[in-house]
Amino acid sequence: QAVAANPTNKAEDRVRALDLLQLYGPFPSVQYLIKLVRDEQPAVRRKAAYLLGIHAEPTGGGALMLCLRDPDPTVRRQACESLVRGAFLPPPEPLLPLLADTDRAVAFSARLVLEQIPVEKWKRLVLEARENRVFVLGSLALMRVSPDRDTAMAVLARGSRALKGQLSDPDFVDLLRTFQVALERSGIKGDEVAALRTQLAEEYPAGEFRMNRELLRLLAYMNAESIIPRLVEYLRSDAPQVDKIHAAMYARFITSGWTPEQKLVVLGFYE
Repeated sequence: QAVAANPTNKAEDRVRALDLLQLYGPFPSVQYLIKLVRDEQPAVRRKAAYLLGIHAEPTGGGALMLCLRDPDPTVRRQACESLVRGAFLPPPEPLLPLLADTDRAVAFSARLVLEQIPVEKWKRLVLEARENRVFVLGSLALMRVSPDRDTAMAVLARGSRALKGQLSDPDFVDLLRTFQVALERSGIKGDEVAALRTQLAEEYPAGEFRMNRELLRLLAYMNAESIIPRLVEYLRSDAPQVDKIHAAMYARFITSGWTPEQKLVVLGFYE
């Protein structure tokens, strides 16, 4: 314990000392670990957060909540993972900003913590979130734990409003994927959300290949007949062959609205 507690020792030596205490005893107490989560060395803080997840005591949960604001992303991630491992049920408010963390691993881990909290405590917070990343990751959590029709319709409606604002290309792509998950998990069909289908159809074709692919995948699922003329024109264009192959592959899932001439264009591309 003296080696681990001494801030003048190397971080790797202090972490190894904590490993030995955990393996051979005496186990580090929660009070001892709470002190270490405030240490100056990130590796020590991370190991202390890890051990707090193993020794899942209520007082340790409070220390893990403090770690959510740690300047080091690996500590924030470990704090989230320990909250999951220890089956803690923290308040959702401190977790929501982490859904927009620049470190993808932190955002993913924060979503897992959110999913183990009763959904009624954070559903409204997600749907009313102003930050797009918070809404997108929070909606994925909603669709994993509560994929009912009403929740999915609320997610789709909130996402429709987001489409009317300014979105970066990555946020637009992730929003489209959120729509895909919501529709698939809830079983909602395109005809049931005709207004959203029309709104999305107006975006096709987009100027960026990832956006185009996700749009077409989604619109094909929704059977968006209105994009057929533009889809046929896209197949005739000088777009990259790999993108035209992707478009032709999904064209077959739009099951109505085709003219004989349009069908021949697609068949000709297949040949």
